[in-house]
Amino acid sequence: MREELLDRWLPQWDFHEYHSVEIDAPPKVVYEQLKLLDLSNLLLTRILFGLRGIPALVRRRRVRLPLKLTLQGLVDAGFVVLDEQGSREIVLGLVGRPWIPSGDIRRVTPAGFEQCEDESLVKMAWNFLVEPRGASACLLSTETRILALGERAKRNFRRYWRLIEPFSGAIRIEALWAVKRQVESMRSSSYR
Repeated sequence: MREELLDRWLPQWDFHEYHSVEIDAPPKVVYEQLKLLDLSNLLLTRILFGLRGIPALVRRRRVRLPLKLTLQGLVDAGFVVLDEQGSREIVLGLVGRPWIPSGDIRRVTPAGFEQCEDESLVKMAWNFLVEPRGASACLLSTETRILALGERAKRNFRRYWRLIEPFSGAIRIEALWAVKRQVESMRSSSYR
């Protein structure tokens, strides 16, 4: 079995989630649609990101307009593309303290992600992986790994994770199914 790029970036973790869906389409087509996915078009995701902004409203702070939640939008929000392998896998990374309302996202390069050792932070790596299943089908999966760099960060993240894990999973599942619906609705001779 080939090692996933995710294994290179975060081989050990404290918190983890994994989701997958089988798709009746060639891997290349699935990967292309994955890269075009806009999470802000998904109802549940819009609701959950809206809820995330409530603390700012309570404190009477200006709420930024929501980003487009495309790959570029995620990068603009602080994610970094750590690695990508053809039409097979992409790995995004984030460093911060997501348990505080601002998230305290640190803008890092891939090297900065790898070298970060600040014990008050967590490293988060999130991949999408497309694995062939025969000639014209594949498995699209997403895995999220979180590594706390210190004990206090681990305690803080654990409390936060208990609250958001079901919602985090729901967003990822919604994303996978959105790609599946889009790709399978495109069935035609153009990709068969």
